[in-house]
Amino acid sequence: MYPLWNPKPRQPKIPSYSRCHAPNCRNNAKDNYNLSFFRFPKLLNRCKIWIANAKLANRGHLTLEYCYRNLRLCSEHFEEEMFANALKNRLKKFAISTPLSETICPFAFA
Repeated sequence: MYPLWNPKPRQPKIPSYSRCHAPNCRNNAKDNYNLSFFRFPKLLNRCKIWIANAKLANRGHLTLEYCYRNLRLCSEHFEEEMFANALKNRLKKFAISTPLSETICPFAFA
């Protein structure tokens, strides 16, 4: 009468698409397929600059490993000269994100 196995309770599904982690930026790969999303760099100095420019320093102790694995910035947070190609899906080797106060996210105040 009872099942011989006990199924595990289902975990809430984590979205499998990328999203921008800049505050007030709602861009994600599901809704904005024409944008690219870039991992934070593995180099410590560049990663610190990205964190400062994205205003993420107040999120506590962000490790380099955590930033690389989990955080993304969309292509709207980079200037034209930071891209390696016209499609805007590759960054140059030492690309730096634009400081957040200078970037405009179209869905920030929607």
